Amino acid sequence: MTTVRNARQGSQPTFGVLRVGIMRVGLVDGTPLAQLALRTPSDEAVVVLDEGDAFELDGVGTLHLDEIRASEGTVRGEVTLRFEEIDDAD
Repeated sequence: MTTVRNARQGSQPTFGVLRVGIMRVGLVDGTPLAQLALRTPSDEAVVVLDEGDAFELDGVGTLHLDEIRASEGTVRGEVTLRFEEIDDAD
């Protein structure tokens, strides 16, 4: 199953067993980046992703960072995340 969510910096959207903490969203040398804390019941990781990047979580699925909306300054950024959950029926 695929789920798409928009999330602001500071929020913690969930996708099934995956919780995503949106730690930082902003521009680094003009490049939009997002720092995310990824937590499942069996693992956790902090990753920095660029727009269009994906991160595979073993046995859970793949998280895609489809869009980053960030600007210079202190405005909280926003991201669009797409999660493709592994189908247990396979």
